[in-house]
Amino acid sequence: MSLSEHPSEAGDLRLVLIGAPASGKGSQAKLLAKKPGVLHLSTGAVIRDHMRRNTALGEKCRETMNEARLVSDEIVMEVVASELGNHHGGYVLDGFPRTIKQAEMLEDWLDQRGSELSAVISLEVPKEDLEQRVLSRVVCLDCGHPFRLGGRVNSVNEACPECGGQLGQRADDTLEMFHQRYGEFEELTVPLIDYYRRQGLLQTVDGRQLPDEIFTKIENLLDLQPTRP
Repeated sequence: MSLSEHPSEAGDLRLVLIGAPASGKGSQAKLLAKKPGVLHLSTGAVIRDHMRRNTALGEKCRETMNEARLVSDEIVMEVVASELGNHHGGYVLDGFPRTIKQAEMLEDWLDQRGSELSAVISLEVPKEDLEQRVLSRVVCLDCGHPFRLGGRVNSVNEACPECGGQLGQRADDTLEMFHQRYGEFEELTVPLIDYYRRQGLLQTVDGRQLPDEIFTKIENLLDLQPTRP
């Protein structure tokens, strides 16, 4: 799909965001979700929500995770389908697909509905920069919004600029956990980036820029009207 074919209406957007751990996918997805009609679908957050509400899908995920296994591609696709099936608007997929197999499952699901992705955007950040982000990242324990120390906040003792909640650090924000997750990204998701490049869907964005600059670049790539304050 050529760039000129991307939808100019945010409510028609069907976007996949790809990036390594700490690349800023979640932050950009949240900004895009402020546009009318756009759903931010973070598969990790949705799975945690299903588990918290003890739904049938949540129980499937809990059983798998209790056995120290990754949630299967089929279950993750079921989670995505349950969220998108009743959504009549645009969406940004954050954390899915992670593998070529998941991408093929998503394509089949979209084909059955006479739909297709608008674009895939890969946020590119050098590994050494990502390591520093992990060590300086804090999140709001109430709304989940991520921040970098030295940016909008300077200490975990400050209130969240988004909701006023309490800030803290994620349990998995350690270099050891980052290296494990980055290794999974290289093994599973880097081939997915090439897969989407061959399809002509991939656009790359320098993720080293400030979040607002990255967001403006994404708006321009997708030919979206700028978000009004």
